[in-house]
Amino acid sequence: MGILVALVVSGGAAWVLLQLLKSVGGSAQLDQLLANGLKVQGKLLTVDAGVLALVSGHMRVYVVNVELEFEAEGGVQRVRSKLVVPETQRHLVLAGAPCIAMIDPRDPTRLCLVEIKNPYGAPTAVTLGSMYSRW
Repeated sequence: MGILVALVVSGGAAWVLLQLLKSVGGSAQLDQLLANGLKVQGKLLTVDAGVLALVSGHMRVYVVNVELEFEAEGGVQRVRSKLVVPETQRHLVLAGAPCIAMIDPRDPTRLCLVEIKNPYGAPTAVTLGSMYSRW
C-alpha cells in the first residue's frame, strides 16, 4: 500500500514538473517570436468557440482555432492556427476583428496577436500566442 501511494505521489510530482518545463519552453518561444518575428496587420477571418484547456483557480484558459488573413511580402496570406486565450480576453477574439500579429516567417502558424481592435475600432494590447499567452 505504501509503495502504491509513493508511486502516485511521485507520478503527480513528475507531471507537475513536466507542465512547468513545458510552460517555461513556451514562454521562451513566445519571447523569441516577439523579438524576431515579422509584424503584420491582418484580420481574424474565423474563430471557433474553443476548447477548455486549463482551469487554475478561477481562471479558465481556452485553445481557440483561428484563421488569420494578413498582407506580407508575397501578397495576401491566410493562416490557420490556434491561440491560447484566457477567459478574460475571449470577448476580444472575434471573427472580423482587425489585429496586429507577430508571425514566424518560416512557420506562419506560429504567431502571437499583439493588438486586437473591437467592433468600434478601439485597440487593445494583448499577448495571445499560438504556443503560450500572457495575461
